[in-house]
Amino acid sequence: QNFVSVFHDDVGLIVGGGNTKLQPLWSTFTAGDVSLLKHTAGDENPDFSPRNGLLHVPDDARVEGDETTPKMTLRYGAETGGVTVRPKGDRELELVFETTSQSGLPVEAHVTLMAHLGQPVKSNAGEVKALGDEAIDWTNAGWVAHAGWRITVPTGGRVVWPVLPHNPYRKDGAATIQEARLVIVMPFDAQTKQHKLAVTIDG
Repeated sequence: QNFVSVFHDDVGLIVGGGNTKLQPLWSTFTAGDVSLLKHTAGDENPDFSPRNGLLHVPDDARVEGDETTPKMTLRYGAETGGVTVRPKGDRELELVFETTSQSGLPVEAHVTLMAHLGQPVKSNAGEVKALGDEAIDWTNAGWVAHAGWRITVPTGGRVVWPVLPHNPYRKDGAATIQEARLVIVMPFDAQTKQHKLAVTIDG
């Protein structure tokens, strides 16, 4: 479940995606091994049950803070993650992701970005002239720009494409490239308990 959405009048929905099964990279946080849960091509009777060693659906969710700086707190077993939204003006805001890193499991935050096929994606780590079937896996990208917006990527973060959902309206669950998300993956550890991203609009 993605719990964070960002919209701007000039470019539309930037961060978002809703929810899906069998795709932990669509979850705001995960604690554990994300490879334990995935869709198998052609599987018409998938196992949606939780996997030992992975938490990707929170046990509890709360919204705190105020209207100008809201914070969402999500609990995944022994792990707690928080997301704070800090507007910096009409064309910029800051997203702050933080975790307790107390579970002993590998913890990640994921920012699901709306994709616009055919438009370029750029970063310090590479460039795709027209977003489509070409896969992206950029580490330490510095920033990523696409469809009128630019987002900083924290040190150690990855930019991944395409991240496909499970489509419940198809018998085998297969999703098309049009349903995919561009995802920023941010790992945490005992030394790194917070990541900050700046979202800016061109112009």
